[in-house]
Amino acid sequence: QLLIQSLLERASGPIRLQVAIPEDDVALFGLSAMLRTAQLEDPRLHTQLVGLEVGMDLQALLDVEHGQADALLCYRAGPRLVMDVEPVQSAPALHPWRTHGVYLITGGCGGLGRLLAEDILRQTADARVIVAGRSSKPELPARMAYRQMDVSDGAAVQACLAQIRAEYGALHGVLHCAGVLRDGFLRNQTAQNLHEVLAPKAHGLLNLQRACAGDPLDFLVAFSSLSGALGNVGQANYALANAFMDHAVAEDVRLVSINWPLWRDGGMKIDQATEQALQERFGQRALHSADGLQAFYAALAGGNRRVLVAAGEVDKVRGLFFAAPRGQVPVPPVAAQNTLAALKALFAACTKFPLAQIDAHEPLQSYGIDSIMVTRLNQKLEESFGALPKTLLYEHRTLTALADYLNAHHVARAVPKVEPQPRVAAQEPVAIIGISGRYPQAPTLDDY
Repeated sequence: QLLIQSLLERASGPIRLQVAIPEDDVALFGLSAMLRTAQLEDPRLHTQLVGLEVGMDLQALLDVEHGQADALLCYRAGPRLVMDVEPVQSAPALHPWRTHGVYLITGGCGGLGRLLAEDILRQTADARVIVAGRSSKPELPARMAYRQMDVSDGAAVQACLAQIRAEYGALHGVLHCAGVLRDGFLRNQTAQNLHEVLAPKAHGLLNLQRACAGDPLDFLVAFSSLSGALGNVGQANYALANAFMDHAVAEDVRLVSINWPLWRDGGMKIDQATEQALQERFGQRALHSADGLQAFYAALAGGNRRVLVAAGEVDKVRGLFFAAPRGQVPVPPVAAQNTLAALKALFAACTKFPLAQIDAHEPLQSYGIDSIMVTRLNQKLEESFGALPKTLLYEHRTLTALADYLNAHHVARAVPKVEPQPRVAAQEPVAIIGISGRYPQAPTLDDY
């Protein structure tokens, strides 16, 4: 994190950052999500995480990989392995809950944890659900108990599971849904924020694995995020924490990690405009609860240990793994006035301020723009100027300053679309995608 921050502060042009790690250090592969996020936030940065075996010629291999588009790869027993995704063909599956089962849900008072707990109670007559969280005890329905517990505290997790076994006689499944957000651009993140985000997800998962090592579990499921596989602007810490869980499957045969998109009723809410932007740009929509639960059943029934779920256009989502970085070309200075006029029109459309009232020299915060508006403005700017740093509107505080930057560093491919027509899409399918390794002239690996 500190290295990336230092590079971005000092750099004036493109940066190539290759990070080499031991191929057998599973935890370090999670760094790929932070690197992806850094590249999404600032397209000057092109990142690559390379896993190498002991004894390999580090410099020679990094020279070979220089300029390659693969963001995550590994040399293991000779072949060059890269991350791959493949759609999983799955029929509707039955729920995995036992009639007399006992289940622990960490983060169970959050939106997604609640949905799962309610599903267990709805689908069974006698199952017991224990939800765990750091807050004081909430009101709960019958057959649902609460344990106040910090999942990042190993001793507390051991004590909680011992109490569950003593009271209920067994533990049949664990759903690890705990997590916290400390969102913000990577260049502004602190070590404290990183620790607070890693604690419940990464440390929490390790503590659960140790505490239930002797339990004959039906499943241990880590509720990860698409950010763990793809990175996400403003969520470098969160992406890293989720990616750690994703790669932990290599060391625990009981563990299944599921990369989830946004759930419509799963806690984190987005407005209609943001959801439309997700649909248009990434081919995604928020996941309906019924679809999400069915995807969960199918993920467990399918036997894959790393699963990515996406609602929307499958090919578009798959393409996010292999999108090549876009370059930058200087713009002729004669375009300056056109750029400023286009920026004013775009800003008026996104903020709903009358064009005549927009002063190009006025600080942008004077217009009351928020993070959602910044996201929309960034999206519209990239349609015309190519990949841009997502911190652009925080670094260039007026439209005049922004126009000067764009004229110095980017070419406008077209006049920004001021009033795009909303797209009304039919209900797209929910895709369940397995994640694995692949390499030339060889079959797909089951365990990467």
